[in-house]
Amino acid sequence: MAPSPSLAAVFLEVLGGASTRTEAAAPGLEAKLCAILDAAHTAHPDIHVAGETFARHLGGRLSSTHEPLEVLGTLNISDLYLACAAAHGNGAAIAAIERGYFSWLHAAMARVAGDNDSSDLIQLLRQKLFAAEPDELPKIGEYAGIGSLGAWLRVTAMRMALNARRGRKRETARVNADDHLEGLATHASPEMDYLKSRYRNEFKYAFETAVAALSARDRNLLRLHFIDGLNIDQIGAIHRVHRSTVARWIAQARESILLETQRLLRERLGLDNADFNSLLALVKSELNLSIHRYLTDAAE
Repeated sequence: MAPSPSLAAVFLEVLGGASTRTEAAAPGLEAKLCAILDAAHTAHPDIHVAGETFARHLGGRLSSTHEPLEVLGTLNISDLYLACAAAHGNGAAIAAIERGYFSWLHAAMARVAGDNDSSDLIQLLRQKLFAAEPDELPKIGEYAGIGSLGAWLRVTAMRMALNARRGRKRETARVNADDHLEGLATHASPEMDYLKSRYRNEFKYAFETAVAALSARDRNLLRLHFIDGLNIDQIGAIHRVHRSTVARWIAQARESILLETQRLLRERLGLDNADFNSLLALVKSELNLSIHRYLTDAAE
């Protein structure tokens, strides 16, 4: 009977990358992997994953462009071992994850999607995390040990809840936006009608450039607020910050869009102060609607 391959050999085989990479190219790797496995077994004495299986799982989560010993020292091994066991169908590991995380994940999803949807969503989350097609790992197997498993699960759950809420509200939001546009058209002055028609393309360019200049966090905040309809308390729960912090972030993002749009319009248009001030008043009056429509279109 052929001897079992070392943990390092299994790890490096899956890690791939440079074809010349061998166990000898990473001194101490076998000892490091054995120590990691022992620590994982100690952290989860009732959950067993074979050494080769865990080494293979580790290799599959890492990039071949990094030095293994350096990367292994940064991973959350205890959580990664638990996720590996669950990904391979270990019932005790799945039960431990559900027991440790699903109660507060359910509450978090309810705050975002609503109580009526959260029970269905937690079932979908369970299926997404632990069920898979034959010869494939389920979603839980994608956790790579970077940060805590709880944080990774929260992101996964929030995405599901937001997608459900977004799908339910998108059509209603578009109808409301169209109704608002009709109201603006009914009550707009001839001067406003002229400005909207005359400078439509310039405004579109300036506004979209201003939104694109925002950070990813700020665009996501605006999407949560204007598209998903979350209030500042709900957004604060997602980001784990106080409601006043969320309110300040949103106000700053709106102000950034307004100032950058104003700067670009002044740069591109040779208007006198009176005409520019009228155009700026129009931009301010329709800022929220413009943000709403832009983010709605971008999501489709």
